[in-house]
Amino acid sequence: MEALIRNGPNVKYVPNNTYADAKLIIAWWTAALARRLPSGMAVYAVSPGGATATKVVRSASPLLKYLFIPIVNLIPGMNQTPETAARRYIQASEFGTDVSGQFFASAQGKFSGPIEAQRQPHLHDRASQEAAWQAVVKVSGVDLS
Repeated sequence: MEALIRNGPNVKYVPNNTYADAKLIIAWWTAALARRLPSGMAVYAVSPGGATATKVVRSASPLLKYLFIPIVNLIPGMNQTPETAARRYIQASEFGTDVSGQFFASAQGKFSGPIEAQRQPHLHDRASQEAAWQAVVKVSGVDLS
């Protein structure tokens, strides 16, 4: 876990894998944080979904920038405006404390559309959540427990 966070010597940097790993670590860390928050407080992890009209393309490969993204922009449901993506965070801010610690994203297999709590079993693995918590504590030097 710590090697992933630090992009350690035994971790080959692959941009898409690093992005996916970061989202997973955030989802796990958020669940661990939710257990540590006082009653009445809540935290959520939210994926904004596909929004290619952001500056994400500035570091994209030419293949991605000039072929893939223009094609994605033509397919309904594969993309949304940055404003729509940002609204997901506003929506999550209105969720109750009963769903604190959950990861919200588009439905499985979708890139945009309404957000929903993700139910994949690996996201709810408590040992992984605690490992993510401890790795962030070790890397940052900050323990909020």
